[in-house]
Amino acid sequence: MEDNQIVDLYWARNELAIAASKEKYDNYCRKIAMNVLNSEEDVSECANDMYLSAWNSMPTSRPEKLGAFLATIIRNLALDVYRKNHSAKRGQGTVEVALDELTEVAGMGTTEDEVAAGLLAHTIDTFLSELKSEQRIIFIKR
Repeated sequence: MEDNQIVDLYWARNELAIAASKEKYDNYCRKIAMNVLNSEEDVSECANDMYLSAWNSMPTSRPEKLGAFLATIIRNLALDVYRKNHSAKRGQGTVEVALDELTEVAGMGTTEDEVAAGLLAHTIDTFLSELKSEQRIIFIKR
């Protein structure tokens, strides 16, 4: 099907327009998105959003070259997803620093610290088990 026929279907609000667009341009558009995102899940999401965006924008604009029109839409969508995935809000390494700070606040240490604390607790328990009940109570209260 020719581009102008597909655009006419969009203008007529015929859902066959999306099927015809997929048949003709899906691989091309997915390749563009894959070059930006390198994630099949994100590419599929962008492709679905591209068809919705084309559906919503067709009555106000009539593209002469449908392939270029769809390529522009999916490229912009893919770049938006890329920016979202790589934005400063996502951490960019600062999440690990924040988690390290939280472990300090929570009193958690490294594995070596936890092993040492466990050995100390075991040693104290062993010592206390050897004491008489009255001595043990006095030691604990101090």
